[in-house]
Amino acid sequence: MRDDFPLKIKETMAKRVGMLCSNPGCRKLTSGPRDDPAKALNLGVAAHITAASTNGPRFDSTLTPQERKSHANALWLCQFCAKLIDNDEKHYDVDVLRKWKTHAEESARLSIEGGASSPLAKVSDVDLIKFYAQCLNRPVFQDPFQIEGSMEAFDKAIEDTITAINTGCSRLRDGHLVMQTQGIMFLGNLVWRQRMEVIVDLLRWIRSRFAEAVAKKTINIQSSSGGKVFYDVRDPSLCGWMDTMRGQVLLLFAEVCKDAGVAPPAIRLFVGTGYPPIQAASQQPTVTHPPVPAPQKSEEHLIENLVHELRSPLVAITSAADLIRSGKRPEMVVRFAEDIEGYSFLMHRMLENARFFSRGKPVFDFRKCLFRSEIYAAALKSIEPLLRDRRFKVSQIHSPGFDTIPALWLDRVLFSQVMFNLLSNAIRFATATPSEFKVVVRASWSSEGCEISVCDWGFGVESTESERVFEGGYKSKKSWFLEIRGQGLGLMIARQIIEAHGGTLNLTGFQSPTEFTIWLPPNLAARAPVQKHI
Repeated sequence: MRDDFPLKIKETMAKRVGMLCSNPGCRKLTSGPRDDPAKALNLGVAAHITAASTNGPRFDSTLTPQERKSHANALWLCQFCAKLIDNDEKHYDVDVLRKWKTHAEESARLSIEGGASSPLAKVSDVDLIKFYAQCLNRPVFQDPFQIEGSMEAFDKAIEDTITAINTGCSRLRDGHLVMQTQGIMFLGNLVWRQRMEVIVDLLRWIRSRFAEAVAKKTINIQSSSGGKVFYDVRDPSLCGWMDTMRGQVLLLFAEVCKDAGVAPPAIRLFVGTGYPPIQAASQQPTVTHPPVPAPQKSEEHLIENLVHELRSPLVAITSAADLIRSGKRPEMVVRFAEDIEGYSFLMHRMLENARFFSRGKPVFDFRKCLFRSEIYAAALKSIEPLLRDRRFKVSQIHSPGFDTIPALWLDRVLFSQVMFNLLSNAIRFATATPSEFKVVVRASWSSEGCEISVCDWGFGVESTESERVFEGGYKSKKSWFLEIRGQGLGLMIARQIIEAHGGTLNLTGFQSPTEFTIWLPPNLAARAPVQKHI
């Protein structure tokens, strides 16, 4: 049975995008006159983002029938594009289609409000980069955070820049539309588009960090009796972080400008050792990547990073124990006990990485086990504290296909460590907005073996680092400027464990999504792999 859209929802969806196809590479008009003056021609379709029936593309079993036929699951497309997305569901996944929907509706809204010209005319990639350069050439990316005159204006300027890059609509602070072109989904150069998407992710990270600081009173906003507003930034490191991140946005954009032959905005912010020096506005910035510190001795590197990683769960466990002991909130005792258990699991996983790295030649204990219930479930249990810290939910991790995998000869404990390492990486590198977090863990079984992929839509990995991320102690460039803690051992350990099972682990997608793919040989369904040291 199909959960089809009611006629009223179809009509609403068409009107919300101005009767234009929502595919940013199409944008065809889907309605027009017929020979009969009393009738109109309709070439549009209200397509399902997640399928209307079980065997359809992108089907989501977690949705109710009412949710499948709601406005939120509808996307207005021309007939050709509706066929296109269903014929290539892996390329046109749910995340891509939701972006199309958001950008198409935002573009229609801004066109109505500003009386702008039609966005149908194709704009060249170079002209789009010039437009983005204007969006990023504004005081919010030049002035040190510590001298900001208005924190609300700072946050609004970052938000307006995200909207401008995504939709192609640039506005003044009073809301007046001053320029309209096209958003990043119209960029034909895929490399430029991916870099701009990373820039948008970084801007969202800045807004999220700002909102968190206001909520925690790290940024204290107070009004005096005379109506003046005072700002008190109580964490000096926050100012440095804000400056570094905005400087990094301009550095990444300067790379795109260099490729396009467009003059980039000046970089005046001091962004720390290893970044370009402060330059005059007339100077072209020297584009460099954030420095990757020289590797330390393995033991020192391991201990230093492990201490940093263990600190957070230790604090959480201590706090929960103190609250239980105080007896002030007896109704929360079960929750506090669950926190202690969860963070204990997390610490165990961290210590397992360190133990694996330091114990030399591990001996594997291969036993026949079910992947979902005996391996994957244990990994999910271990990452719950990481999800909770970022305000993510386990329900945002989707796991299709596991029921097809037969019982396999695996080391249950170590293979669960593999899944924990891959999932924890996806959480650490996720964008900060809880509503946008998503991880998809796909599994399939065939005569050629078992394939498991872990996909996330976070900050991604540079293509030049596709092998280096598997080196012991190596941390990607993005992990340094995003201040992501870690031992730099997880992927190396995961690959070694997979190879001991006769399989492979590779980075198969760099950005949107970032994808790690495990392959295991089919003979693991019949017998244990030959014991070998690694």
